[in-house]
Amino acid sequence: MQKSLSTSIAPTEPLSTRQVAHMLGVTVRTVQLMVDRGDLQAWKTPGGHRRISPDSVQAWMSSTSPRALAQRRAHDAQKRG
Repeated sequence: MQKSLSTSIAPTEPLSTRQVAHMLGVTVRTVQLMVDRGDLQAWKTPGGHRRISPDSVQAWMSSTSPRALAQRRAHDAQKRG
C-alpha cells in the first residue's frame, strides 16, 4: 500500500524537516541527511531552515520499498534508544 501526503498540505506548500520526519516516521536528522544526499529536493530559508518540496517527498515514497522504509525507521528507533 502506497502512502500519500496529507490532504491538509497543498501540493506546492514547502515542508519543514520536522513535518517530513513525522510523515516518514524517521528522525529530523535522517531527513537532513536525505536532503544532503540529494534524496529530497530542498532549499534553505534566509534563517537557515530547510524547506522540502512535497513532490520530492512523494517521489521518494513512491520509489522506496516498504521494507526499506521499515528498516530506516527501525534504525532510527535504535539510535533514539
